[in-house]
Amino acid sequence: MPDGLTDGSALAASDVLRALFAIGDMPGIRRCPAAAPTKAFAWARVSTDEQAQKGLSIPEQLRQIRAYAAQHGMDIVQEFHEAASAFTDEAKRTEFHRMLATVKAHPEISVILVHDYSRFSRDSLGAQQLVEELGKGGVRVISLNDLWFDRETPTGVYMQAITFAKNEAYSREISFHTRKGNRANIQTRDPETGWCYKNAGMAIWGYRALRVARVLGHGCPVIKRMWELDDTEFAGKPIHEWVRYCLVELAGNGATIPQLLEFCRTHQLPRRRGGRWHQSSWRKMLGPDSLLQYSGYALWGTKLEDGHSFRPMAEWVIVPDAHPALITLEEAHTIAVVSRGQRVRKLYRRLAWGESAPYLLSGGVFRCSQCGGAMMGYDPGSYLCAAQARTKYDVCRRSVYVSRPVVERRVLAGLRRILQAVADPDGVLEQVNQELAAAFAKAQTPRDAKPKTRRAKAPTGPDAQEPGAPGAEVLLASQPGDGGDYAEMLVGRLRHPPQIDCDAAQRCASLAAAHLESGTPAQRKLAGVAWVERVQVHEENRRLVVQYRLPEQLTRPAGLGAWCCTKSRRLASLLRRRWTLPAGALVPAPRSFAREIEGRQ
Repeated sequence: MPDGLTDGSALAASDVLRALFAIGDMPGIRRCPAAAPTKAFAWARVSTDEQAQKGLSIPEQLRQIRAYAAQHGMDIVQEFHEAASAFTDEAKRTEFHRMLATVKAHPEISVILVHDYSRFSRDSLGAQQLVEELGKGGVRVISLNDLWFDRETPTGVYMQAITFAKNEAYSREISFHTRKGNRANIQTRDPETGWCYKNAGMAIWGYRALRVARVLGHGCPVIKRMWELDDTEFAGKPIHEWVRYCLVELAGNGATIPQLLEFCRTHQLPRRRGGRWHQSSWRKMLGPDSLLQYSGYALWGTKLEDGHSFRPMAEWVIVPDAHPALITLEEAHTIAVVSRGQRVRKLYRRLAWGESAPYLLSGGVFRCSQCGGAMMGYDPGSYLCAAQARTKYDVCRRSVYVSRPVVERRVLAGLRRILQAVADPDGVLEQVNQELAAAFAKAQTPRDAKPKTRRAKAPTGPDAQEPGAPGAEVLLASQPGDGGDYAEMLVGRLRHPPQIDCDAAQRCASLAAAHLESGTPAQRKLAGVAWVERVQVHEENRRLVVQYRLPEQLTRPAGLGAWCCTKSRRLASLLRRRWTLPAGALVPAPRSFAREIEGRQ
């Protein structure tokens, strides 16, 4: 019995440990050399900047990781952290990807320490693949607060899949309830001001966010956000008056984006986020969603997850009179039409290649039916898919040469027929205007005559605007391909039915006919682009399909050409033509056609 211990006394744990470790000091027994500490990276993440300041913040995560590393004999070589979502913003996780690249470049790093696996990634499949890929490279991902699992056993495989699936399901549930709350929030009106509440995010230029405390049903004050006009004085005028001047007086009267940019820089107008003005800022402000907001509408759910493409109009939440309007809806429509005209004129300048341009349908009018790309002129006698011709890979499955004389002859024949019909105001146009008047009368049906249950069943709430209701959809008519759907809202606000201007149609048709008969190649190309919307050839049945269009200036008000085509059967049948091409008009193109072009060059 060791010295100092008597019968009946309890052995202290420290005494037992000292007795055991004293064995190493006995003669004839050598100590094993201490193993080198494991080198590790530390990773911490929060979803938002607000979470970085409170809750399980980045410093708290790193503190726990350092304590774990010291307890287990690990040496933290470098620490990485970021404030970004691990579920929807994978492309924005620059620091995370930098850590992965650093791990692969330093083979001595064998461990990545995380607070829990949800800090690493919330993408279930992506996280499992990444952990497996790192494991093959000799790097383990260790979580401080999750169970360890051995992937060499069936139980470990199940546990890993369940753990990462749980993290992704939690993120999806939070996202669902957040979207539901945002959707309801912008439809809720403040009882004192009557304006709608706003979700998180900076107000657009010309407005500022106003935070107010409101007592809701549970009795506790809640901070709510609303928009008000920005009356900050700059050069003797409030900011919102500068914004209105730029939109109505400049953009509404034909000012281009470079001219607007130069005006803002010359007068040193302050941006909402500070910094220098760029063209992307004005492209955003002249977009349909921004113009609707300037007209007093609140929008939610307009963009897809990529942040650029618009969702279908039926999925939008549109709330009228949600905040003070800076411009009227009619002014916004004028700005949208003028902006569209600027883009069309830029396209015309790009298509007008000069007197020697031999191709009437190049530049985006003639589209490939296989990949949707533009057809380019290959030689004076044919068109070919540009995606197939400009790459070294087999992009199109069945790329063909299309005979230029055959296609252009039929397209011009159909165009001349349309010009002849348009030049006769008492014929086709009279029938079209009658159909448009009938469609307008149907659209003007009083809302009170509709079933009362429709408003109650609307998923967007009592204040949200229903798709197709009178109001703001016309602004998206300035976007290619969307005119028929979005023009309904403006039509519902008009006092008179949209009509085709017969005098303008006669003048436009006469000018186009003159250019087609005796104009230069550039004039013929511009005339064709103004009246031809899309040309496609279907190789399987040699069917040529041509969709013509009305120039925007022919309708009153302007910009409703797509709406007129959808509401008038006579006009729709006139503007769509089909032909069957002869067998010799289509010749299969060789595979990897770009190699042949390189050989000719």
